[in-house]
Amino acid sequence: MDRFGDSDIHVPSLNIAGMPDWSGLTASDRFAMNESALLQLHRSNLKAFKDLMFLVKLDEDLSNSPKDFGANFSIISARLVRVVAMIEAVMGYQGYFQDGFPAPSTVSMTPTDNEMVRNIRDLYVLQELYSYLSVAHYDLYLWYGRHSYDMLTSH
Repeated sequence: MDRFGDSDIHVPSLNIAGMPDWSGLTASDRFAMNESALLQLHRSNLKAFKDLMFLVKLDEDLSNSPKDFGANFSIISARLVRVVAMIEAVMGYQGYFQDGFPAPSTVSMTPTDNEMVRNIRDLYVLQELYSYLSVAHYDLYLWYGRHSYDMLTSH
């Protein structure tokens, strides 16, 4: 991140309320889940990330840096809203809402005047979101492939 002068900076861990914790969920665990449970999991986690991005945007609004990432963060948030809406549309079409689903955790980040603290926690949210998106993309694409195959073979 340019604000730190080091593009390879990495935040190893931070405690942010409501941050999805998927570290204990292996690929085999996810592969064993049925579609309803997997969609519910990704919907819940992506909604939490959407809420976290709102807080990241608030932090950015307080930034004194000449680099303004606010527009980029708004684009990320808008895309998360669209992805969640698409997952919900699939869930509705498949009748998965009747199964019930967990609400996403309530997210929060303590307000602070310390710009470095805000930058580090925002970077951590972005790192976690980036890591999670590859997992969600893999899972969702896998199920999409199964449905495409089913549609091709059922005719």
